Amino acid sequence: MGRPKPLVFPSIVEFWPLAYIYILYTLPVLSTVLRSRLSPEDEAAYDTFVATARGASFAQLRDYAPLATSDRPFGASFFLARDGARVVGAALVLRSRLGLVPLPFAQVERGPVVDDPSALPEVLAALRRALYVRGVARLAVMPYFAGDDVGGVESALAAQRFAPVDDPAGAHVRTLRMPISAKAEADVYAGSHRKTLRYELKHAKKLGVTSERVRGAATSSMIELWNETMQAQGKNQRSHAFTRALADVTASSERIACFVARDAERPLGGVIVVRTDRRLHLVHGATSGLRRPFSKMSPPLEAAIAWAREHGVPELDLGGIPRDGDTDAKRAAIADFKFGFSKDEVRLVREHVRWL
Repeated sequence: MGRPKPLVFPSIVEFWPLAYIYILYTLPVLSTVLRSRLSPEDEAAYDTFVATARGASFAQLRDYAPLATSDRPFGASFFLARDGARVVGAALVLRSRLGLVPLPFAQVERGPVVDDPSALPEVLAALRRALYVRGVARLAVMPYFAGDDVGGVESALAAQRFAPVDDPAGAHVRTLRMPISAKAEADVYAGSHRKTLRYELKHAKKLGVTSERVRGAATSSMIELWNETMQAQGKNQRSHAFTRALADVTASSERIACFVARDAERPLGGVIVVRTDRRLHLVHGATSGLRRPFSKMSPPLEAAIAWAREHGVPELDLGGIPRDGDTDAKRAAIADFKFGFSKDEVRLVREHVRWL
């Protein structure tokens, strides 16, 4: 009789995937949905939560998905997490693709959305679980919290082994915000720091500049301004896919809008804005190369603010401003325009990444 064979135990490398799955599925879990198309009930729940939660962001709205994916190699899906019947988290997940083939990389721009930062760890764990079993290996997130919430949120991300990404040319981590809920429209633009803005807006009106909301095929005027701006900077023009997506979404959505200002000669400037119930976001802007004695993007943004006020939106988010030490001339020029509306700087949570 030969000697008995020694017992052989799996190595840590062999055991870890099984252990990881065991840990994921034995932790208390939320009920979740992750689909490219939600049921009508889930659509309503998603839309309400993402528009009203404290961590609400324009980049997480379902209406924004066509713009987010039109000219970038992503497929979109929608994640919803519930604790019983109560929605506690949501995310518009963008998964990288090579042609029609999904890749193991995903990102949630300005999300996931939670109403209470204390819910973030559980929601993140549920999101990671849902993506892991679908073959995602790397996840980037950027919960949309600001100011005093930043430290706690970034600590929660670090506890789940997410690492911050610091890229001056990446997603902005500072923004400007401006209250727009004053009863009188004139009071929205009050303050000595807006003296130049008030003068320019008044001067533009005297010169016959008008601004209007454009929808559907009429957004071609915005695309023309955009392409003119890109050409002047030596960059690529907007794709036909984005042009179609902008036309389609502005024709149907009441959360995404495009405003264009013009004089007797031609369109001068335009903005694309997106609103949640909490704030109006300036997402894109473009101007013609014609010289005018006022900022050509201010009149359409003024019209966008009036539109948001009609919907009871209390605040404007002007989008990114450069980090300290950033010497990029283009970003500095954009920041100068934004500072004309507000000087109230707000720090945001940085983008964080981890391998699942």
